[in-house]
Amino acid sequence: MIHYHITDNTAAAIPLRDIPEVSYADFYDDLCVKLADPRYHLAHYFALPEEGRMRFYALLLDDVASQVLVTSFATDYYDDTAPPSLTARHPQVHPFERDIAERYGIRFDGMPWDKPLRFPFDRYDRGRSMDNYPFYTMEGGSLHEVNVGPIHAGIIEQNE
Repeated sequence: MIHYHITDNTAAAIPLRDIPEVSYADFYDDLCVKLADPRYHLAHYFALPEEGRMRFYALLLDDVASQVLVTSFATDYYDDTAPPSLTARHPQVHPFERDIAERYGIRFDGMPWDKPLRFPFDRYDRGRSMDNYPFYTMEGGSLHEVNVGPIHAGIIEQNE
């Protein structure tokens, strides 16, 4: 069991120094258990650079007790070890891990789809093109792909 700063839904701001810091392994294990319980859901999960390292914060809501549980973990700022993805087990974490990956280049091992939320894929890569853009793909025998472009759309509009 990890430590949380616990408050109610009407509390004021929490000083960062009051938020417990745990190991990622403990953070991951505890959130996997809690997010499998319908009484809990993730309100926010984000990272901030702090004194030469990256500190991650999670705000977990307990809908039964009307409480907010806040905890954190930290990694070295330049640590290139990819922590296991929580998204792989709990899809509600997906936008948060995508945001962290987009803002700080932190990748999560086993993350199903790490396409950026706001900015173009590899926005700093001058070699990018439509050929290497990570479009969402699906595969299966019952699927059929139809390409629709501006000419096709124009023909449809003229025929209506």
